[in-house]
Amino acid sequence: MRIGIFPNLSKPNIEKHVAAVCTRLRSEGMEYVISDSYRAEAEERGYTLCDGNWLPLAEMLPTMDMAFSLGGDGTIIAVAKQLHRHRIPVCGINLGELGFLNVVEPEDLDRRLAEIKAGEYELCERSVLGSCILHEDGRQEELPIAMNEVVIGRSRPGRMARLRLYINDVFVEEYPSDGIIVTTATGSSGYAMSCGGPIMHPSSTNIVVVPICPHLLKNSPILLAPDDVVTITMPEREKHLYASIDGNESFCFTHQKKLKIYRDAETIPFVYFRDQRFFRLLFPKLTKSIYHAVS
Repeated sequence: MRIGIFPNLSKPNIEKHVAAVCTRLRSEGMEYVISDSYRAEAEERGYTLCDGNWLPLAEMLPTMDMAFSLGGDGTIIAVAKQLHRHRIPVCGINLGELGFLNVVEPEDLDRRLAEIKAGEYELCERSVLGSCILHEDGRQEELPIAMNEVVIGRSRPGRMARLRLYINDVFVEEYPSDGIIVTTATGSSGYAMSCGGPIMHPSSTNIVVVPICPHLLKNSPILLAPDDVVTITMPEREKHLYASIDGNESFCFTHQKKLKIYRDAETIPFVYFRDQRFFRLLFPKLTKSIYHAVS
């Protein structure tokens, strides 16, 4: 079994954590490689990682049986998006504060690696969102996939936007609001939840539309079927709005264009273990975040 290692090099003690993973993998007789994309930063920081087993990602993909992400939720999302369409299971080792998506705590590393070697794990297929901007000339601009959500709103917070929501090309409502969130099950426990959206099991393929601080009585989230297509437009009085993908990349569109959002045909397999149950793990982490904030 060959493991690809994808570390967040900005995390404290990351060199020690990577070394612990490599040592344990060797003891289990498992191979490991690290993506060459980390080499320059590692050398700049003076890190020695994975005994120098560097390999370009394109060469890793055909022979990699599983990917280990070492970091927080942002790290594992970035790794999963790199591996999209390659059907490589992603396993998160939690070095973040909450780690909703990471299933291995550092203190449990020995036990979890033994379970992986023995095949004692399951895969949860997580849906992602595709989206595109339809231009006036009919051109279709594909946007990056979203693991969590697509958020539509203004570039500056606090200014009301007017957004028109269509589902399967049928007009539903015009929202005067701070924006709209279109979320996957993975993203349902994040920004969407804080705006009143439902928490979905990560295996759910449904799409949820959640208004952000809407004016008037229009704050109900909408649960859609997996094959529904969301279209967002704006009235002519709105000059432009932005679509933010997973909080990282933003794309501008005007009232002359349309933004379409839909469930991508491909899912991404995430590793979890047989003694783990999503809701049993989720709520202690949500509670932990509250106590962390006030401690």
